[in-house]
Amino acid sequence: MQDNILHCQEFLSLFLPLDEVTIARIVGVIVRTQSDDKSVHSKFLADLCGNNTLDLSQMTDWDADTLIYATKQLAPELNWATIMENLDHEGFYIPNEAAFYFLMSVYKHAGQGHFPLRAICGSIWKNAEGQISLLKYAVSAPPEVFTFAHSGRQLAYVDVVNDHKVQIEHANHAWLCLDLLEVLCQLAERDHASSVRSILEHPLKYCPEVLLLGMAHINTASNLLQQEVSSAVIPILLQNADASGMIVHLWHVNPYILLRGLVDALSIDPENMSRFLAACQEIKILSPILDMIPYPFGVRLAALASCKGHINLEKWLSSNLNAYKDAFYEECIKFLKEVHLPAQVVTSNHFCSPNALRTIYSEASSTFLKVLQSHSGLVSSPHLSLEMDKLHVTYMGTNSRFKSSGSADLSSSDYYSEDIEAEANLYFHQLFSGQVTNDTMIRMLAHLKESTEKRLIAYKNPFQ
Repeated sequence: MQDNILHCQEFLSLFLPLDEVTIARIVGVIVRTQSDDKSVHSKFLADLCGNNTLDLSQMTDWDADTLIYATKQLAPELNWATIMENLDHEGFYIPNEAAFYFLMSVYKHAGQGHFPLRAICGSIWKNAEGQISLLKYAVSAPPEVFTFAHSGRQLAYVDVVNDHKVQIEHANHAWLCLDLLEVLCQLAERDHASSVRSILEHPLKYCPEVLLLGMAHINTASNLLQQEVSSAVIPILLQNADASGMIVHLWHVNPYILLRGLVDALSIDPENMSRFLAACQEIKILSPILDMIPYPFGVRLAALASCKGHINLEKWLSSNLNAYKDAFYEECIKFLKEVHLPAQVVTSNHFCSPNALRTIYSEASSTFLKVLQSHSGLVSSPHLSLEMDKLHVTYMGTNSRFKSSGSADLSSSDYYSEDIEAEANLYFHQLFSGQVTNDTMIRMLAHLKESTEKRLIAYKNPFQ
């Protein structure tokens, strides 16, 4: 022990007068002796003192007590918190868990209180790889070795988290530390996303709700990591019968991270729509959600909400058509195509609705058609007007075929006669009652004239 202290003092004497920056670099070299790569030790030792002939084998025998005792003998006034803040230098790297434990033991034996979290979570290091190597072991360390519990920015433990995994799995409070989450998000956006993702694997598996709640408080340039966590956790969250508490909390903290995760959840499994609607209605946020969610999901959520009696679909559609005109009109047409045209026809359709939802959407489509027709004057695109006319013909034909299904031979030449006449009469009624404008009727007739479909051709006769 005494020999080690003497050797350590001899080594430190090479750098007199000692200051915090120098000791930080020396500690960095000693930490790396915990690995087996002696060439790395020699390189950084040579960079430090210009002498690579020192006996490295003796440095590996130095424990924390030895280093602290020798340092205090030569420079008792050193501030070890400042030393930790100067670990951001070229060559600093934590090669393994043993090296991390050694570093923490050094600071503990210095006897200067809690480890200064600002040293590793206060900003992005110039040596980002060194910072990541330290954080990698810090987040998984037991609380007696390292803790984030004294962080000034902590996620309050709230009742919306239904279990207590945070207390069991992460007793060092890593995933409650908002400074940690922020620095990880920033590192991910500076070409270190892969390394940061590996750090988040454990909390994503064992306390995903806690991680999502924390991420909701963080805003960075592109919100890369926040969006990834949201997309991973919210689909799981919607499977939970008690999800409403988490959803309302996320809504109040960061509605955008909630909506981003929701969009991905609905893309993965359209049945999540019903689960989310139930949660929104329970916590009374359906109306603002409908205002903010992207159109493709909004029209479907509105159709479902209307079926449940939660909203007035006509009023909602009218309001959005008046506000957003062609853009919203086009999305409604896409929705109607999904409902009424064969799947192979709607090549751009990304939604594969289950049968139960498809039935609900089909029931709502008459309201969509009615409102779209009554607002056709708002549309500036001739293409949208033509698409609407085609859909109207398809819708009427679908209803008529449904009514007469099973009562006629599909190959019969007179199969269409009765329902064609009925539909023609309906068109005239709509025209003279003002439900269909003259321009709309003219475009519809032009479309029928150009059609090669047997059923649509049959429409021509009643009008000729």
